[in-house]
Amino acid sequence: MAGQSTRVPKTMQRTYDAVTSITDAFCRDHLNDEYAHYANLLAAALCRKRPSPLINGRPRTWACGVLYALGQINFLSDKSFEPYMILGDLCDRMGVGKSTGSAKSRTISDAFGLLPFHPAWMLPSLMERNPLSSLFEIRGLPAGMDHLRGQVQAAALREVFASEPRTSGKRDALLKDYRRLRKISSHHQSTLAGAVIGAQAAEIAVRIGLAKNARAVASMDFNDVSPALDLALFSKGPDGTSLVERYFDEKRRHMKRRDRAVVEAMVNSRFSVFATLDRHPDAGVVLVDMTTGEEVWLMDLGSEASLSPGHQVAFRLFQPGKFHMTTGVVASMNRDEVWEAVERRQSIRYDKDDLLVIGERDAFAEAVYATAIETGALAAFV
Repeated sequence: MAGQSTRVPKTMQRTYDAVTSITDAFCRDHLNDEYAHYANLLAAALCRKRPSPLINGRPRTWACGVLYALGQINFLSDKSFEPYMILGDLCDRMGVGKSTGSAKSRTISDAFGLLPFHPAWMLPSLMERNPLSSLFEIRGLPAGMDHLRGQVQAAALREVFASEPRTSGKRDALLKDYRRLRKISSHHQSTLAGAVIGAQAAEIAVRIGLAKNARAVASMDFNDVSPALDLALFSKGPDGTSLVERYFDEKRRHMKRRDRAVVEAMVNSRFSVFATLDRHPDAGVVLVDMTTGEEVWLMDLGSEASLSPGHQVAFRLFQPGKFHMTTGVVASMNRDEVWEAVERRQSIRYDKDDLLVIGERDAFAEAVYATAIETGALAAFV
């Protein structure tokens, strides 16, 4: 098993003791001895990293990240496994913000290439309960996980995890509802976009780095200027209203009931940064807003396929029904250089509750889009 030693450098001993005293107590009260033991092993492995990520941050947030990461590997939030605990509840009980716990877990997972059912960090009781856990199929043929190494093993684990079917029969109905709402929202966004393709969108496109000048914007494809269109449609103007809001006020009396509900939800949309908590049991993913700590249920097929627990993304959400949807432009916030570039454009900080303080949201959205274009963080998610 990787990282099976609890040996740590002398310079990290105090940090290790601080982190594991928290994980030990939490596991004793809420989980079990296996989780406590593996938390010690994972904390020790983190202490041995050069440089160790534990040198920055509070022991409690790292303790939460360690247990969060182990919970993802061992499906702690799946009721069919024991012990069971929603990962967001784990953060709450440890007194750590959900976005912080998720972010620390992501750092740990990236450091060691951790994935659900990772053979090196899976609890022995789960391995014993499922004697076929080291076997899976590749193109219909049985294969042993222990015979694979490195990236091949990681790819196989991703394939197994991604192919797990949702157990709820609600999925088909939810996807049907999602596609209907997406069709309505896309129709109205396209109608609105036609009103701003020109000087307004061109000015924004140049400002955020999509093009060098307005002439270049004129020859660009509609999808290529989507970040500029998003800002043009949803940012508030000098009168304190957005184009979407003015459109709704003008057209609402002539809209069908469903259209009216969707466009009104778009009027009340918000741009923020979200951390992925887990897959939703029926469809989509569960996110936490890093600025408010609120959990949201996102229905978006692209995000469902792309986002893994701990992944941080920025986009604009609206809620036309039970779930939230994006307005279409998504920026990955998973790399340190992306955050650093955003901070050069917009002042951001964390408050005492580990919530992100971003200031004026329209300005923040523009800073994120400009940074995503500069760093290539839009390419894989739009």
